[in-house]
Parts: sequence; structure tokens; C-alpha cells
Amino acid sequence: MKKSTIFLILLVYIASFIIVGLFGIQVRAHNEIIYVENISLTAVNQEALVNSRYDEEEKKYKFIAYYEEGLVIQLKANVTPANATNNAVKASYDSEIAEITIVDSVFININVKDSGALEFSIVSTDGLDLTVNATLYILYI
Repeated sequence: MKKSTIFLILLVYIASFIIVGLFGIQVRAHNEIIYVENISLTAVNQEALVNSRYDEEEKKYKFIAYYEEGLVIQLKANVTPANATNNAVKASYDSEIAEITIVDSVFININVKDSGALEFSIVSTDGLDLTVNATLYILYI
């Protein structure tokens, strides 16, 4: 091999290190999954509730409403980060006093049938099953 060919190969090799060092290479994962890190609940129809708050001690949401025929409590599950791959949630409950349905992945409709306490959980469906617990107290007046 001629000296000029070896010199040219060496020059290209050194130049590639300099170019990569100056401009860098960005590594991007294709189809990267971004998991849900937090779920918070807010009332959509605040007027239907007497009170709503997050109990730091018990680590759960507490909602209070007065019973009336056809009462529907609407909540929204606020999922963070906003760019989570799957921000849908599901409800887990075991009660006869209300029926919970999920609308548009994050809106929670609670169709109240009777007074009492409804314990329920909102769970992420992204595979990590992040859970937030809540109690709805339905008071009969």
C-alpha cells in the first residue's frame, strides 16, 4: 500500500472522531414506552359534591355527596406525564350502591343507586397498574 493511501485512511478515521465529537450522536429508542407516574382525581361536576379532598394520612381521595335519584358524580383521572404511552385508566370496586364506568379513557362516571360508602380504586392500564384509592360517601338526607 502506498503511504498516501494509509495517510488518507488515517485522516478519514481521525476526521470521523472529530465530527462525532463536535456534532454528537443522538440515540433514540423507537417505540419507547412512557409509563404513568401519577394519577390524581378531580371532580368534573363539583356542584354535585358537598366536599372533596385528598387525605394525606390515609393516601386516598374522599368525596361527599347527598343522595338524590339519578345522581351521577363525574371525576377526571389526571395522568402524568401527559405524554404517557397509555394514559387510560380502569376502575376497581365492589359495591351495590353505585356503578362506575370509564368514558374516553380518563373520565369516571359514578351512577349512584343508594346511600352509603363506595370504596373504589382507579388503576392505570399501562402494565404497571399504578393505583389511586378513593371513597365516595353518599349521605341520605
